Amino acid sequence: MFSEIGHRVGDSLSNLLSFQSLQGGESKYRTLVENIPQKIFLKDKNSVYVSGNENCARDFNLTSDELTGKTDYDLFPKELADKYRQADREIMATGKTSDFEEPYEIDGQQFWVHTIKTPVRDGAGNVSGLLGIYRDITERKQADERLRQKDLDIKKAYVDVFSAVTGGKLIIATPEEIGESLGRPLSGKENIRSYRSLSKSRKKIENVIAGNFKPNENIRNFIVAVNEGLTNSIKHAGRARFQVFEEDGLLQVEVSDNGPGISFSALPKATFLSGYSTKNTLGVGFTVMLEFCDKIMLSTQPGHTGIVLGLQAELLEGRAVGLDERMQDEVY
Repeated sequence: MFSEIGHRVGDSLSNLLSFQSLQGGESKYRTLVENIPQKIFLKDKNSVYVSGNENCARDFNLTSDELTGKTDYDLFPKELADKYRQADREIMATGKTSDFEEPYEIDGQQFWVHTIKTPVRDGAGNVSGLLGIYRDITERKQADERLRQKDLDIKKAYVDVFSAVTGGKLIIATPEEIGESLGRPLSGKENIRSYRSLSKSRKKIENVIAGNFKPNENIRNFIVAVNEGLTNSIKHAGRARFQVFEEDGLLQVEVSDNGPGISFSALPKATFLSGYSTKNTLGVGFTVMLEFCDKIMLSTQPGHTGIVLGLQAELLEGRAVGLDERMQDEVY
């Protein structure tokens, strides 16, 4: 929101300001700048502060008049001043607006600032300086970090609780942990774009498993669980991806999607209450997966959910050495 407002304010001011007005400092421009709540400064083409409103000058324990004539080398450590000078040169050379968030440190205390810098042109259309608008977003960043840490703490609690209640069967993991646990691929990665593709994809999975593992009742039930995982991904995300793996006799099928993710607040009910389902959980099928799988790894966040279903099974002699030739990166 601030970025949009800042750009609108910046565009309006840069259209009003010319190099002559920067030099003259007419009262109408001063009044305009002082009545804008954001912190604003103007620099000439040599990056010298021509003016700044009181909100800006106060950050440096200066008045607006005292800020005039200063450079970044008067206000910041040399390393930062070098950085800001180079950024100013790029803006004035390209004529493009810059919009960024960055941390900085004063007397050992860290702050975050959101800054918009836009070129100012003279009457001939030449860049003659730049206009900067910024605000302190430290409180917002700190709040974001507290929420992030709280989310991490909640997820850690879920990791411990789900592992204990399911006897270690259900593991909440990161995408990296899932990737490291998959083992050797027995199939290519495939996409399912609709419910109509489910039957054909399930048959392919059955063929890959039959070509690598000795058949038994557990495998038949496992395929039912895999089907539930695929169905849920299509239901919540509109499409799904899957791939078959083997790791030391553990048959594994990874199912993933780019949907909204699973709500951790609803996951306990989806896990422990038979028949529980909402739009934002794995639904009724999750209890089926827990019943028919020896291991489940789950990673979820907005934009990506991955679940790995595992079953301890007996390998056919001479198999599970690489990609199955019948299943190579096909898309449906």
